[in-house]
Amino acid sequence: MCTIPVYFAAKLFVLNKRFKIFFNYFFGPILFTWLIISIYHQVQEQKNIKGAFQLLLSAFTGAQNWKLVAVLVLTPINWGIEAKKWQVLLKTIQQMGYIRAYKAVLTGQALAVSSPNNIGEYVGRMIYADEGNRGRAITLNLVASLSQLIVTFLAGIIAWVYLAHAGIDLHQNLSKTFQFWMANMFWAVVLFTVLLLLLYSYLSAFANWMAKCPILKKYNYFFSNITHLHWQELTTVFNYSAIRFVIFLLQYVLMLQVCGVHAHALILAAITAIFFLVLAIVPTIALAEVGIRGILSLQLFGLVSNNMVGILFAATGIWFINRIIPALVGSILVLKIRLFKK
Repeated sequence: MCTIPVYFAAKLFVLNKRFKIFFNYFFGPILFTWLIISIYHQVQEQKNIKGAFQLLLSAFTGAQNWKLVAVLVLTPINWGIEAKKWQVLLKTIQQMGYIRAYKAVLTGQALAVSSPNNIGEYVGRMIYADEGNRGRAITLNLVASLSQLIVTFLAGIIAWVYLAHAGIDLHQNLSKTFQFWMANMFWAVVLFTVLLLLLYSYLSAFANWMAKCPILKKYNYFFSNITHLHWQELTTVFNYSAIRFVIFLLQYVLMLQVCGVHAHALILAAITAIFFLVLAIVPTIALAEVGIRGILSLQLFGLVSNNMVGILFAATGIWFINRIIPALVGSILVLKIRLFKK
């Protein structure tokens, strides 16, 4: 009488085994092909890409070549800090080596460039976690994103005040759309930043409340590990996010200078901080992001420079160096992904 259940169990085991074999050996190449095609089309769609390439190539032989080299060198350092941040967060559910954490970050970047609001980043990092921890890895990535968002908002607020003190009117020469945003955004950003800081500071307590909430109790598995994130870990993650933001600012200022956009370095850094703040608020996909970056760059950096071509080339160059190159590396790493243990 138990022959039939055993038969179906055996069939299920075979199907499950075949399913795992398929994903282990075919998922990577299929995903790699899709990512390469997607990245290629994104690069081809950018109107300023050829001009930006020519300018960057000529910069290697110019007097400011060290600045371009610095931008390139800072890129792996930047993502290396993000990998360290990811490694710290993952300690609440599993141990992961630094190299594997770095691979997870780059793979996440590869998937992020082809997804709305970088949502693919969560999937890319998740697949490097152990089989039983992938769902909880998603919530940890939310914590990583939250810390980076808070840093971006805080820096944007400081930059806004600094530019006002320096006598630079952010509304000057802006289109009506951007004027509306800038006029109503400051105090909304301040209020939202305070709320985010409170949430981040009391993240463990908030997770405990969610665990006890009857409606959310059945999802406790996904966020229970956040209760183990204490102020030491959260402070470390926040510090890593702050260092990454400083690197972002430095890269952008150096790239602007390479492209012939000249103004005081602190002014350029402050405008860049506002630039990142607006980008953090406006929903985009990577395909449209560089276009939005270009328009926003012209609106903001145009306040201190008339070199519109240089501003556009700087936005395109940074997009390619910080987004596309890591995504290409992450796409290659996808080939070696094994979703399931043998």
